[in-house]
Amino acid sequence: MQKRKGRIMWIALIIIAIVFAGIMYWVNGRTIYDAHTPATGKELDTIHEIMAYEQQKIDECTALLAKFTDQAQSIGLELKPVLNQHRAVNYDGKVETHDFNMDMWLPKYYSSRIMIWVYKDGEPLVNKTSSSTTSFFVSFYTLVDVRKNEGMVEYTQDPFNNHYTDFDANIEDLIERASVYVME
Repeated sequence: MQKRKGRIMWIALIIIAIVFAGIMYWVNGRTIYDAHTPATGKELDTIHEIMAYEQQKIDECTALLAKFTDQAQSIGLELKPVLNQHRAVNYDGKVETHDFNMDMWLPKYYSSRIMIWVYKDGEPLVNKTSSSTTSFFVSFYTLVDVRKNEGMVEYTQDPFNNHYTDFDANIEDLIERASVYVME
């Protein structure tokens, strides 16, 4: 009987160890092994390619926003493009930021977008409709969607003017909504 209990205990400990190892295998969408090794040459090339693409689109967005600067400033507003890089954290369904300049590795699920925020007096303009509801004056444009496990990097070719979006119309609508809110 004692021998059997000892065997059951060892089997239970092995199962617990396997489950724990399975849980710890994934850390922030990347294996522990990968998280502690430097990025490969191909992964570094992909990271640099993504960073160059994102910087190009930030510059393009800034140039497109130039024609709306006077209109926004006339009502005390400022438009700021912000690059938002993030990765999915699978088990909680949370999304965390991911900065390639700090973390030179490519997460399993990565995406980035440019968010154009409306600022007033140096702070993002926020509409607090009630204690539990808040809305922001922001327009966003998806740039990159990476699926590392499939070896694919998906770029939005023209995030500002494609069949889903019209940049000028979106920004004019954003300024209009923000001005109505500011004037109230």
